[in-house]
Amino acid sequence: MFRWVALFGLSAVVAAVAMFPLNLALLLSAAPVEAQKVTGTVWKGRIEGASTQGYQLGDIDVSARLLPLLTGRLQAAVKIDGPIARGDAIVTARPGALRFDETDARVNIAALRLKDAFGAPMSGMVDFKTDELVLTEDGRCLGGEVSLSTDTLQRSAVHYGGQGFSLAGEGACTDEVLILPLSGEGPEGQAEVTIRVSRSGYQTELVIEPKDQQLAAALSAYGFEERGGRYSLIQRGDVF
Repeated sequence: MFRWVALFGLSAVVAAVAMFPLNLALLLSAAPVEAQKVTGTVWKGRIEGASTQGYQLGDIDVSARLLPLLTGRLQAAVKIDGPIARGDAIVTARPGALRFDETDARVNIAALRLKDAFGAPMSGMVDFKTDELVLTEDGRCLGGEVSLSTDTLQRSAVHYGGQGFSLAGEGACTDEVLILPLSGEGPEGQAEVTIRVSRSGYQTELVIEPKDQQLAAALSAYGFEERGGRYSLIQRGDVF
């Protein structure tokens, strides 16, 4: 008899969580997300016109999963479609952290309002994939690996009259820091970019080995440090 009572009680709790209004769940979570409209429940809901700290995220669909709810975990399939990114992931809420599984997204760099090494607005796309990634609320990376590719260097080169090339690489969490090493090669030379993301912000180290002397002169003029024919520049900033 006790088993049936416990099962009934568990089912009632799961049903209550699943049918909890998404707008109230968003409010109680204190997530730094604003929205034009929030409809549905935790089980199946939609956030329209979402934004965070001035960045337009667009529309987000949320659909909770039943089996994790039975074990007391809130896990949902999340799909985003907006100016910054388009893609989907399985997101699991953990105390003070979020876990992202089966993530496949394309990020529009221009929407992030970043500057390239030459001071011009960055453009291009970033393809981001990860089977598992765990990030804390304060920006620490607790585990996971990431596959990344981008054409931003190619876009920048075209802006300055060159051809450029794409960059790609595999990254991972090391000592709570997400480290993304990327590399590529083209007619103008080869490049390596190491991106470090932590709770204190981000750091990018761009190293270019140019084949053209005009490009080498331009890199020196823009503050790149030359060592043995390789030109490097380090930039830092806040994630948001």
